[in-house]
Amino acid sequence: MGADRVQEKWQFGHRARLALTPAQIRLMDDQAHAARTMWNCLHEW
Repeated sequence: MGADRVQEKWQFGHRARLALTPAQIRLMDDQAHAARTMWNCLHEW
């Protein structure tokens, strides 16, 4: 299996990075907090 072996290349895909304004960061944090609160309420019920 030495010379006949095909070498594999690992591909991890593209990771997009967001360049958010401070206002957008606050909005995203608020939405994340609301989502966590909803998740917790649904699983506690």
